[in-house]
Amino acid sequence: MRRIMMLTAGLALLLSCTKPDRNALPRYMREQGRFSEYASAGKPQEEAENGPSLYLTAVSNGEILLFRDGRIVARAPAGDSPERHRARGGHLYSDAIEGHETVIFKDGEELFRYAGEEVIVGFCILDGDIYTLGQRAGRGFSYRINGKEIYSDPAGRIVGSNMLTEWDGGAFSGGLYYAYCISLGKSSCEYHVMKGAETVRLFETLSSESVLDIRVLGDEIYIAKRLDGGKLEFIRSDESITIAKTEGEIPSGMWIVPYSGGACVKWCSRGRGEDTFWAKSFSGLLDFCPAMAGGVIPDMLLGGHYVTVKDGKVNRIYTGHTMIPMEENRYTFTSPLCAALIGGQYHVALSDADSGSHLVIAGRSERQEWHFPGYFTSIRRE
Repeated sequence: MRRIMMLTAGLALLLSCTKPDRNALPRYMREQGRFSEYASAGKPQEEAENGPSLYLTAVSNGEILLFRDGRIVARAPAGDSPERHRARGGHLYSDAIEGHETVIFKDGEELFRYAGEEVIVGFCILDGDIYTLGQRAGRGFSYRINGKEIYSDPAGRIVGSNMLTEWDGGAFSGGLYYAYCISLGKSSCEYHVMKGAETVRLFETLSSESVLDIRVLGDEIYIAKRLDGGKLEFIRSDESITIAKTEGEIPSGMWIVPYSGGACVKWCSRGRGEDTFWAKSFSGLLDFCPAMAGGVIPDMLLGGHYVTVKDGKVNRIYTGHTMIPMEENRYTFTSPLCAALIGGQYHVALSDADSGSHLVIAGRSERQEWHFPGYFTSIRRE
């Protein structure tokens, strides 16, 4: 018995003298304790391994943080816009301009860089390769794989938003499809619908018309445009519907999103001092969401899920067209990516940068207070 006790004591002494090599760990793991006081009370890491996790990104003290189920798992230098970082596959991908180069990071570690200053408006990971669409200032873009230029146009401007939760790839849609336009002068614009480096459709529009979005789903090409006089048009291949605005309404945005195996169009109009969001498919009107009381709706998800903002502060949250009780005029809604439908529940990440106390709402009943200096930039589950 005495011999066993001596062996145990010797083993403990040996282990205490063997220090772990902290430099062998990823940087965010070496310094994770620095942010431990900001993490909310989320699920233990072991439990999160058993199913999808809730990821949130945030900007804090000049850095981007990636939270997984309430714990910080990655961090990186903050870029100059919430558009410059994203959570994918449990990792934090970010891009920044250094000198006259664009640099892509993964969990704060450089992946690759290339000459030229670009904003990444399309981002997709397939079979371990990173596909990007980089828009240059003014005009000109590049389509790249792992930083290597595959296709570019010095006069091209990418069509499509990278700030919608419905499109994981930003300006990419349906299998690396994307679109860009070239101005042909005062008379018209030329539009290219692409798949990778190949043109799948080419068409022109008059300068009096404005193409607001182009998406590809399945074998169908969908186009949303504003016509002369302010009317909106939604096109599917050779079929189209015209959306007439009511008197006094000014269309302020139009986006194509997936719906029922195809796509629908949603648009925002401003009239009588308030925003109204609409959604329509080729079979009819799908949704109608007014802001009320002179508010603004940053985005709307089908089914009556949306946030209204007045004077820069959130004053209403609706899910299924029913208002969720909350403290009004305190929080900010920094990006459309801060709201998502997850498991049928509307999740919203609200920020109070002044106090550092933030709120994550899930459906009508679940809410969790978070504490860290900064603000949320996105929420998703994967």
